[in-house]
Amino acid sequence: MRKHGGGYLHPELCVAIGNPSWPSLYTVCGSGMSRAKRLTLTHRFRTHFLNLLTYTWNTVYKQAWGITPHSRWRTNTLAESPATTSRLILEGMDTRTLKDQVVQLLSNAILSGKLKPGERLNESRYARELGVSRIPIREALQQLQERGLVVDVPRRGKFVVNLSEEEIQKINSLRLILEAEALRLCRAKIAPGDGEILEAFVEKMKHSESLPEIEAAALDLEFHRTIWSYCGNSYLIGALETIVVPLFAHRVLWRINRDMLGWAAILVKQHRAFVDYVLGKIQTPAELVMLEHLSYRYTQPARFSSLALSQPELVSTPDKI
Repeated sequence: MRKHGGGYLHPELCVAIGNPSWPSLYTVCGSGMSRAKRLTLTHRFRTHFLNLLTYTWNTVYKQAWGITPHSRWRTNTLAESPATTSRLILEGMDTRTLKDQVVQLLSNAILSGKLKPGERLNESRYARELGVSRIPIREALQQLQERGLVVDVPRRGKFVVNLSEEEIQKINSLRLILEAEALRLCRAKIAPGDGEILEAFVEKMKHSESLPEIEAAALDLEFHRTIWSYCGNSYLIGALETIVVPLFAHRVLWRINRDMLGWAAILVKQHRAFVDYVLGKIQTPAELVMLEHLSYRYTQPARFSSLALSQPELVSTPDKI
């Protein structure tokens, strides 16, 4: 490397710039200019170009190649700031993309309670705190929205998921109808190999009673998504994704914030009836299969559905934890 103006340049760049045969400004200035004037302008041009290359090397390539890392890239885990406990800081940059790192940071912040249910998520603020552009922040929030941890409120922004009791009941009432339809379609269209996959899920649940709440909820949701995938209706699947994923995320946060455990302990009991219905082993109506399933965790899950109008006894179930 050759030093110039306090920085270093690649040898090949030095050779090219210092080469006596390097093109002058003759072709730019024309032949009407005196030789001395052309040499002066050529010298100035080379000087400015050399300074530009030096700046580029010192500020871009050194950072990219890890020669002199910029202070903004020294962090990558969620840390607390003296000013505010919810401040996000990157520590120890790794090989994951910025978006993946921000997703992990925000997920940890939400699940640990650092970001509270209902708290507004500010793109600009997180971009400043992490020293990145708003693009990876926006992409991370979008991914968290797909996971159900974040909700997008029109004209207000994105917030940590926080559902009221009435909203939960309304979601469950709609889920009861939609997922019952998915169960009927799955029963009509399921192939022998698909039934084996569902049986394997139940078997896995039998050996997963010690799973943490987050992993147990993920296994639970994966089971439901598998059944939805067999229904053959992408619009129905999309509707279920939209309403069920935030419900799962809210339930996980609700239980974690209250130090409640045991999601995995009742997975088999909750889902055995699903497999039996899909495989034609029981003749119980799909709506009642769903109602029994939802009643394990929720009070009056059919309260806002037409079932509650035709069968009032369905809304008189005891409270669930």
